[in-house]
Amino acid sequence: MGKLIFAIFLGVLVYLLLRSRRQGGRAGRSSTPTGVSKVVTECAYCHVHVPQDEGVLIGSKFYCCEEHRRLGGG
Repeated sequence: MGKLIFAIFLGVLVYLLLRSRRQGGRAGRSSTPTGVSKVVTECAYCHVHVPQDEGVLIGSKFYCCEEHRRLGGG
């Protein structure tokens, strides 16, 4: 019985090692490519953090949308 449990344990271990190698060792990580990160900035009006490429940057102030830019006086 002990040999059977050991064999199952060993099989699961080998499976997990092979699976992690096939995924490039990125198990449990996000799908963002290596070296690419999104810059997240706080809206000057509502203080919500938004990726910079989705908002509006006016001078040194960042807004999450055009409406908040208008309301914020930017």
